[in-house]
Amino acid sequence: MMQRALRDVLRAGGVATGGSNITLVDTSVSWVTNAFTGTILKVLIGGVEYNTTITSNTATQLTFNALPPGIVVGAGTPYFFPFVSLAAIQAAVAAIAANLLLLMGDVGDASASTLGSLYAILGNPPAAQTFLAMIGFEGATALANKLTAARAALLDRIGLLAPGGAGQLTIARVGFLDNINNAQLLFVPNLSTLTAARIGYLDNINQAGLLQVTAARATLLDQITALRMAELDAANIPADVDTLLARLTALRAGYLDALAPAVNVPAVTEAVGNLNYNEASALEQTLLTLVIPTRARIGSLWFDMFNVTRIATIRLYHRIDGATYREFAQYSFNPAVDSDGVLIDGFTAYRNVQVSFQCDGLGAAVVVPYAVE
Repeated sequence: MMQRALRDVLRAGGVATGGSNITLVDTSVSWVTNAFTGTILKVLIGGVEYNTTITSNTATQLTFNALPPGIVVGAGTPYFFPFVSLAAIQAAVAAIAANLLLLMGDVGDASASTLGSLYAILGNPPAAQTFLAMIGFEGATALANKLTAARAALLDRIGLLAPGGAGQLTIARVGFLDNINNAQLLFVPNLSTLTAARIGYLDNINQAGLLQVTAARATLLDQITALRMAELDAANIPADVDTLLARLTALRAGYLDALAPAVNVPAVTEAVGNLNYNEASALEQTLLTLVIPTRARIGSLWFDMFNVTRIATIRLYHRIDGATYREFAQYSFNPAVDSDGVLIDGFTAYRNVQVSFQCDGLGAAVVVPYAVE
């Protein structure tokens, strides 16, 4: 399960099982909540590729800035992530770390006196007497006051733990138990699933980690079934982490550092509206100016050409300095053969961008709806 969280973040995309104009649902994945916030999403609808920015996500749903009017994500819609943000990877790693914290377990307010009494309950009276001599009468009395009928019933569940297993309770591990509070005695799990490998995890628990075991997190321990514990054993997390560290060479780490500035490029302010285009004029007409004071990422430009009746040339200009603009892209639209829309893929701009339209001048004034994402 923890491997799946990281796998679903790193995969390049998939096929939606549903959605809307502002959402995409994929029930085959289990994303980390809000891991994709700020990430660019590409969807392929009707043979046209649309780009938008994700604003939030749950385990199976992405919420993003609205697609052009009438464009809806549905079952079978392919989607892609052009890049995976460092924040998404960090969120997946944080989710794995949070799951590991849940495996610490809340086994009660166990002091040295508790261990002596457990020896007796597990059928080792000589060892219990030896331990009692070490801790004194007051320690045993303190345990008796805490051992309510409900807690005693929970202790009956650990009968499958062999007495020899107590030999694995090192001084360091006993010290961890001293930091567990009274209320958590009620969360004792079935210790028959406590294998030697799982006991080894105790060595990695420190004082600060125990302070993070809140009452809310303790309730989550009820969800750790034998099947889920088996999945943890199969995951082989220590070996997987070692493999990842071995693969993350200094050179590859340098690539990640270089990628960070590109990932953090701010998006242009989104806008929608109508452009007044006069097809009765053969002159080139500047219809749209995007003001970009600093570098910004333009996800896409969409123009609804339903009202256009003449063959049009669409030009994009980038401001060089002052009022000087230079053309860097050109598109052609023929209402007789093209679909009723022009989508221009995203790009990064460092200064203002202008969009102009031009035709043969044999038409009339029309309105062209547009969207900037």
